[in-house]
Formats: sequence, C-alpha cells, structure tokens
Amino acid sequence: MCLSIFTSELDSCVDNNEITDEELSDDEDNITKGKDFFSVIDNNPSEENIVTNELEIENGDSFEFILDNTDINFSNIIEPVEPVVIAVTTSTQTVNLHDISGPSNNIKSPSSKKHKNTSKKKKVDISQIRRKWKKITVKTLEPDYSLPDGPVDGKFLGETATSIFLEFIDGFIDQLLYQTNLYSIQRGRPLNIKRFEILNFIGINFLMGYNKLPSWKHYWATSDDLNVSCVSNTMSRNQFDNILSNLHIQDNLLIPKNNKDKLFKLRPLINFCNEIFSTSYHGTRELSIDESMIIFKGRNCMKQYNPQKPIKRGYKIWCLSDQRGYIKNFSIYQGKDEQLSDEFESFGLEKLKAENSLACGTIRSNRKDVPDLAEDKKAPRGSSDYRITNTGIGVYKWKDTKYVMLASNYHGSEITTVTRKDNCGRKKDILCPQVVRDYNCYMGSVDHADQLRTTYGVNRKSKKWWHRIFWGLLDIMFVNSYVVYKQIHGSITLLDFRRSVTQGLLTLRELPISNKSQSTSTPKNKGPATKKRRGKEWSVSKDIRLTNRGIHWPKFVTNRGRCEVCAINGTQSRPYSKCSHCNVFLCCNDKKNCFADYHDIDCS
Repeated sequence: MCLSIFTSELDSCVDNNEITDEELSDDEDNITKGKDFFSVIDNNPSEENIVTNELEIENGDSFEFILDNTDINFSNIIEPVEPVVIAVTTSTQTVNLHDISGPSNNIKSPSSKKHKNTSKKKKVDISQIRRKWKKITVKTLEPDYSLPDGPVDGKFLGETATSIFLEFIDGFIDQLLYQTNLYSIQRGRPLNIKRFEILNFIGINFLMGYNKLPSWKHYWATSDDLNVSCVSNTMSRNQFDNILSNLHIQDNLLIPKNNKDKLFKLRPLINFCNEIFSTSYHGTRELSIDESMIIFKGRNCMKQYNPQKPIKRGYKIWCLSDQRGYIKNFSIYQGKDEQLSDEFESFGLEKLKAENSLACGTIRSNRKDVPDLAEDKKAPRGSSDYRITNTGIGVYKWKDTKYVMLASNYHGSEITTVTRKDNCGRKKDILCPQVVRDYNCYMGSVDHADQLRTTYGVNRKSKKWWHRIFWGLLDIMFVNSYVVYKQIHGSITLLDFRRSVTQGLLTLRELPISNKSQSTSTPKNKGPATKKRRGKEWSVSKDIRLTNRGIHWPKFVTNRGRCEVCAINGTQSRPYSKCSHCNVFLCCNDKKNCFADYHDIDCS
C-alpha cells in the first residue's frame, strides 16, 4: 500500500456540504446508531445504482464535524491491493504514524429538533451520515502550498557529509554508549567503551556495506588479498567483536513483566528517529506512505512475507516519505490490531477531509460502502466510470490492461491522458481520470527510499533478532542525511557520500578535554582563503581534513614531499613537514603556513 501526501491550506473542506434540519429529521430513522464509521447501508438503493451511506446535503444550514482529534494516524492500516494516496492540507499539521486512530464512535448524533435560528451551525455525527453516489461534474481541489522546503531553519547549511550525518545520530550516541557499557558490566566483563569508538564501530559497518568480504573477520586479515588497512588501523578485531556482542539500546532489567511491546529493546531508538526525522527537514509538498521491508530470514513473530516486494521476508515498516526519498516518519509493524483492523474496510475519507487531509488511492472493489461501477471486459483500453458523493468523495474505475479502482476526497471528474505502449511497442496516449495520473506521479517515493537504503546498506547476519532493525534504522538515517546533503550541496553519488561519511567516522579520535566541544564542528574562518585551481581536488576529503580539531599537528620527517596546497595553486614546494593526521606534506615555516590554510574551511 502506498499513500501520497501534499500539504497546503484550504478555506473550507466542507463547502456545499450543508444539511437542513428537515433532512436530519426525515432521515434520522434510517440511520443506525452505534455502527462503525460510514458502515450504514441503505437497503433500498435508488435507480441510479447508488449505495446510500450518507445524507444528501443541500444548501442551507451549515454544520460542523465533531472529531476526537486532528492528527492523522497510520499505525495499523489494513493494506489494500494497491497503494493509497493521502494529502495533508493544513500547514501546521503533522503526520504521525504512531497516533493513527480509527473513526470516533463517541460522537453525539444530530438533534432532530428544529431551531428557529437556521444560521447557527449544528454538530453532526459524520459516522452516521449516509452517502448518495452520483455521476456529476466536479472540479479537482487545488489547495495552495505555503510550507518551506528543505532543512528546518538552515540547520545543516555549510556542513560536511559526516557532520550532517552526525546531526541525525549525535543525540542518541550517549544513550547507545551508556547502555552498551552497562550491559558489559551486567555480564561481568566491563569494557569502558568511549564515544569515538562507537562512531568508529558504526563507520566500519558502513564500510562493510560497499566493500564486501566473505566474513567481517576478514577485514583484519593479514594477507594482501583480504586486508583492509583503514579498518585494522582504526580498531582491533577483538574490540570490534566486544562492541558487537555487547551492543545494547535498552536495559533488560527495565522490561515489565507483562510486556506487550515487541520492540521494547529498540523503543528509545525508534522514538528518537521519528522525532529527529520530523523536526529536522520540511520535505516536499507531496508525501507518500507505503510499506518497506528490512530483510530477516530467522525466526521471529514479527517477520512478514510479502511476495510483491523485492525483499519478500523480513520486518515490515510503514514509512512516510517525501518525493526525494526522505523518511519523515515510520512505524514498525508488530501484528494485527483488532481495534484498528477496519481502518480501510470502512470509508474514512470524509473524516480525513474534515481534518483537512486530502487523500486518494487504490481500493478493492469488494470493500464495503463502495458503489457498483460499470465493468465490461470487452471495453477498450482507457474506458472509465466514476461516482461522486455530495461531500466530494469520489470512486473511479479505469481500464488499462486490467481494471483498477481508486478513491479520492479531492479529485473531480476531469479526464486527462497517460502514455502507454500498444502491442507493437509504439507509444500512444490513452484517456484516464485525473486521479490516476496524480496517483502514478506520487506513489513511488518510499520505493525510492528503499532503493537508496539497500544500496551499500549494512546487510550482515546476526545472532540477535533486533540487530537487523538497528542497522536498518541507521541506514534510513544515512539516506535522510544523503537527501539533505544533495539539496544543500548539489549532486553527489550515493557511493561517494557513503565513502565520505565512512572516512569521517573512521578518523574520529578522542580529543583533549578543551577541544571536545569542537570534535564534530566545522572550523571557523582563520586567515586568508586559498584559491583552488579549477578541476583540482584535495587528496583527503574534507570530512577528515576539517574535523577533529586538536589532533592535526605538523610533523617533520627526513624525506621531502610536494606540498599539496602549493600544488593546487601551481607553485613548486617540497617541504619536510606534513600533517600527522591527514598524512600529506604541507609547508609550515616562517615564510608561509600552508598547514593552516589546508585545514581552513575556505580552502574546500
């Protein structure tokens, strides 16, 4: 299932949807109280082949919906056969995959008494409104969009690739470090792991994603065909094994006796990720919700099988993504929730529209409350039929190679075209409803995020079931930092970005106490900027060169080498001095100080 969302502002979401007192009084007997949201069906359908689950609304007295809350919640959606599309229209509204609740059943029914003042709004229980489906001409809503795009308040401007990634994960490292050390103490083998070692550990695992060897132990092999020197120089194999075996997020002693949260071990990380993802980046207007999979072939009650996904077995995650692949929110599926199992079996589009949430998506033809639409197996390609209620809810049926059915609460009756190939492979335009074109345009962003996550992702078997989810969430965090970096600094390949982040994490070291606050910060501008010749680049990435202030020191050696700053500027210089951390030759004397220029941000 997939949902596409866009945010904007509407003057009113219930235009032309007013009910008079007389209609409420006449139709109240036909309303069955206590039913689920929009579950009342007229036993005597009209001649127009209409399922009546809603009161016919005429111009007259206005009314307002009574809602329990104004948040959209998708924590346990029953997936339709095909993806579904949703649009959020309130500029201040946030979509939370953990707060999704079914329609309210604690709403008072509309009063049957007549009032003299007909201009006064009357509160109507939308769960008891009956629909009348009609084939009428309606225009598609086109709400304005006012939210900004990109990082929140310029949060990531001017940062390196490593610094952007650390902006996402830095707030959780202390929790991970504390729980890992605590677990090692509980096992009777205290490790006293330091903060930079955890980051080195994560960097090594990122490197294993794009530089694959048969086993993680081979990265410390001494043979020339297996050894990876940057890994063995960063951390010993025993220390890596100790961190891996003691890695922990939640204290086991805090698990309640009647624990029903299957993700208790990962709950702090899940909550942290959802908060940092939603508060760090605005995203595009169009968003989509779809299910994603984290591969897992072991035994676990949360493991799902989905033959329609590239990863068919593993943990299922509902993701809210923008069109660039940035995951704004997610919810890991833990099993069926009986209270919310009918979220998409009943028609909740009126409730979404009342919450200023425009939605469209594919549905099954056998869902309740869905009207009967024309179906002719011999009909030509591009044939369509639709019905629209007086509250603006539409159901559309369109034939491509097969029939597909969609529902929307903001589309009208417009017809457009899409490009398809015929039997001979020639492209041609065929007619389709506007809802089909919009749906196909915005439905694939979660799949795009999955593609970025699984390419060079951490894909290693583990004896612990939750390790797969842990590395999957860190890969999502990495993809989000990649999307932010691309928007700020322009195009960069996924491999180059992953290498930059990995190199930055591998070179992190413990700094002197006075410089710890600058460990991940970008150095300030000091001294004149050095111009860089066009087409030339530094041999060391800025994730290494511009970070770890306090461990870059000039070192004097017996052999001479060409100064990298002078080489970029086209001058000849062969000094005896080099940087102890970057391992490149740099001039450092009374005539010129290329060492300072090389580690200055303006040189980048």
